[in-house]
Amino acid sequence: MRHKLDHHPNVEALALKIIKGIAIDHWRHRKLESAEGERPKELATESGSMTAKDDMELIKMIVDHLPPLQQQIFRLKDIDGYENEEIAKICGCSPEAVRQNLSRARRRIQKEFIRLTNIEEKICK
Repeated sequence: MRHKLDHHPNVEALALKIIKGIAIDHWRHRKLESAEGERPKELATESGSMTAKDDMELIKMIVDHLPPLQQQIFRLKDIDGYENEEIAKICGCSPEAVRQNLSRARRRIQKEFIRLTNIEEKICK
């Protein structure tokens, strides 16, 4: 990937995305390690994978309920990996509108995910 960095349109954004991914990996690893001390390793691993599956299903459900344009832009950017300029051409809007809709979609997904997971935690207790 190093040879592609010179031609990447936004190296700073790429670096932040990579750092965010690493931070999430470290956080999950620490969370898993603390859970292993409380129960057998097989259960901790199984529970962790089930939680991840449940979280992905929940996120898919939230994305399915986004407004159509936000849904399309989110899927093109974060799932299919298109660049903003390509998405703007596909959707027929400006790159600025793509950024705004993507930001709104991500905020809405985050807010709904937190709201729904807090509700689940309250029910389970």
